[in-house]
Amino acid sequence: MPEGHSIHRLARQFNSVFAGRRLEVSSPQGRFAAGAARLDGRTLVKAEAHGKQLFLAFDNDLFLRIHLGLYGAFDFGGDSSFLGASSIGAPRKVGEREVASDDDGAAYAGPPPPKGAVRVRLVSPNGWADLRGPTACEVITDAERAAVVARLGPDPLQDDADGQEFVARLRRRGSPVGLLLMNQEILAGVGNVYRAEVLFGSVFLPGGWERT
Repeated sequence: MPEGHSIHRLARQFNSVFAGRRLEVSSPQGRFAAGAARLDGRTLVKAEAHGKQLFLAFDNDLFLRIHLGLYGAFDFGGDSSFLGASSIGAPRKVGEREVASDDDGAAYAGPPPPKGAVRVRLVSPNGWADLRGPTACEVITDAERAAVVARLGPDPLQDDADGQEFVARLRRRGSPVGLLLMNQEILAGVGNVYRAEVLFGSVFLPGGWERT
């Protein structure tokens, strides 16, 4: 499952190539047709990440909330102005590369036919993004977005992350620290990789973490 840093990278990608653009939103697979219709033709205002949650804010005050989970992934492509990773998510593609044209090297002529079960397709004049296999994909209001974030712990990759809130949430639980670090209600975005890195050679003392 992609950890928080991958979702922040995904948010940066969306802001780079889609923010301020009017998007065509569809569901080639058909499972998200009603949600896509609520966003189709709207402008993406910004993309934000909190932990493993991605929020795409549109100009009609609605958000597309996405949690990639174990199998979700985005594919991107477009013209020469649409530089970005060809795939972000899990499973990762072998030989991930930067793309700026169609796979055959021809000039960009619009998105290719959908491949596989594409839950959501977003298209701008310059490029496209296809989402497959997410655990969560829904259109929500700002109040609903705030409720989702309120249930999560601080995101350490955000500049305003509240370290004291993390400590308070940690101390309210009696479970082993290794489990708590992966509890998204304690600390948002951490998965097994960063849990192992944090705990390797570390001890938690009353004053905080120290390396041994």
